[in-house]
This record gives sequence, C-alpha cells and structure tokens, in this order.
Amino acid sequence: MKILLLSTVLEEQAFAEIVRDGHPRNPASQNFYHRLLKALQTVCDVRSITPLPFPVHEENEIQIASFKPSRFQPWAGAKALVKRATDSEAGRTDFILYDSLNLQCAKAALQLEKKLGAAAIPVLTDDPGNLTGTGRVYRFLAKHLSAKRPAYIGLTNGLNEVFNSKEKPFLCFLGIADDYATHPSPVQGPYFYYGGALYEKDGAGSLLRAYAQSKTTIPFYLAGHGPLTEQIMESAKADGRIHFLGQIDRAQNAAYQQHALVALNARHYRESLDNVSIPSKDLEYFANATRIALTPSKPLVEEFRGDALWLPEDVGELEKALAEIFNQNGANVPMNGAKEKIASLIGKETIGKRIKDFLASL
Repeated sequence: MKILLLSTVLEEQAFAEIVRDGHPRNPASQNFYHRLLKALQTVCDVRSITPLPFPVHEENEIQIASFKPSRFQPWAGAKALVKRATDSEAGRTDFILYDSLNLQCAKAALQLEKKLGAAAIPVLTDDPGNLTGTGRVYRFLAKHLSAKRPAYIGLTNGLNEVFNSKEKPFLCFLGIADDYATHPSPVQGPYFYYGGALYEKDGAGSLLRAYAQSKTTIPFYLAGHGPLTEQIMESAKADGRIHFLGQIDRAQNAAYQQHALVALNARHYRESLDNVSIPSKDLEYFANATRIALTPSKPLVEEFRGDALWLPEDVGELEKALAEIFNQNGANVPMNGAKEKIASLIGKETIGKRIKDFLASL
C-alpha cells in the first residue's frame, strides 16, 4: 500500500533548526505526525511532504514544499504541495492522509485526490474551535474542507461527530507511542517536571501558583513555549527552585519525563474539550514517567485509572491538589504501571497495522 502524508511534520534536525531560528512550532503536532509517519512506515510505502514558508534543511524522508506567504495568494502552500507531490510522483498512490487542522494540507489533499485518483482522508486530532488564536473563517474552512470525505481517522469519537456528519467509516485510537528508549538523567537529584504549552488554559499558571505556595525544596523544571513564557522566566529569577528550559527536543523531553519525581499536566478541565481531545502529553507521560499527576481525560481514566493521580476538575481545587503534591514531595502520587500496556495498545506497529487494515477495508 502506498500512502501520501501531508502534514506539518519535520525531521528532528529541521524542527530544531526552525525553533533556534526564532520560528516557534507546535511540538504536539510535530510529535504526533512524526509518530504517525513512523507507524505507517512499519507497514506501508509512505511519502511525506510538509508545506513550509521559509527555507530549512531537507531530509530525504520528508520532502519540503516551500512557498512564500501572500495575502494575494492565500493558497500558496497548497499550490506548492500539489506541485511537489505531482513532480515527484512515482507510480500509483493508494491513499492521501492529511492534517485536517492545516488548511494548506487540506486544500492540497482535495486537489491531489482528483489528480492522483487516490482518496483523501483527514486525520482528526482536535476540534478547530479549540485552537488558540484562530478566527471564524479558519474554523469554517477547517471543517468545510474535511466534510464529506470517504473515511476519517481520529483520536476521539467526539471528533468523529464534529467532522463526519455523513457517518462514513471512522478509525479511532488514543494516539501513538514512541518506541521506549532509555535516556540518562538530565538533572542530579529529584525534581518535578512539566513540558508542554505555556498557556493559562493548559495549566502552566496553576502549576506556578501552586508550586510558589508550597514549602518543598525539590526543584521544578518547566519546558515549552507560549504566552506565559515571560512570567515563568520571571518566576525562575525570583525563585531559585524554578528552572525554565524553553522549548526542548523530543529526546530531551523524554529524558526529563523518565527521571522526574512526578510529571504533571494540570490542563484546566472543560467537558467540551475532553469530548474531542486526547492530551498527547499524557500518553508520553504514561510511556515514560515513574509517577504522574493529571487532569482527567475520560478515555485515559478508563484505560489507566490506577496509574496516575487524577486531579480535580475545578480550578480552585486543582491548585490545592497540586500544592499538596509539592508539599508531600510526590508521596501521594501512585506509581505508573502503564508502560508495557502503552506499547501493546498504541505502539507504532500496532497503530500502523490498524490503519493499513482500515484503509484496505474501504
């Protein structure tokens, strides 16, 4: 089976290069589509193309469709994707999988469906309405371009309801786990860790406030990027227990997760978000961390009920619970026993085979 993948994924070297050059990228999207590519490669012949509005080092495994953003050509990225895909087309393409949240990828997929005679199938990772900084036009187009597709692949049944009004075939899985690799500890001694988006709604502010109120002497390391970056940097200057790492690569992130006393994710709970979103960070924690404290996600609570300390949904109670974790130096957080289950449930080979079987059944 031959698959064309249109997404925002880059090789690790290129991703790091872009971040160093001052172009923040969404690490959650990068990590998911990197894993999806690797999962597909276990069972299929895959070609991956990424639209990019600035030059970057290109690897053979992932091709770059370069374009110049222009208000006069809003679909410049899609045009570049179509050209790159058709210029390098060798033989047939059976299916086109694309990032439904990237409008350039979605537009190009529909055009390539006609040119290549291959079904364009969206990959659903979130509701467009949940994305910070997007407007009404984007939300409309994201749903419109992925409406009436022949099939869908996604992370939750809620996403299927958002996009798949015609009830076409749908494959659902929680996410994709990296192959486990042991990393040396980046820090001497115990520490708390959070790596992710630095937004109030994602819990970074709650973590900072709870930690500042605690009496623990165990340091707290935070990684990521977002609007709270400056606040975290100021907190690190004022409180020697707090250490800000900025945006780090996947291997560094895994190392911090693996050796943390407790890995935390205090994303503020919203039922509307819970219905359509699986926190990829949580799955990374289950695959790597020794102890985990998380805001509830219904599908994850069902699968891993005893493998984490599930935090309160109310924000006020959430911050009290976080302060208690810090004050007890993580003693009230259970051991994570999900590592082996993660590999069998959402390992790359498992997900690759499920996707291939699903596509073959269409």
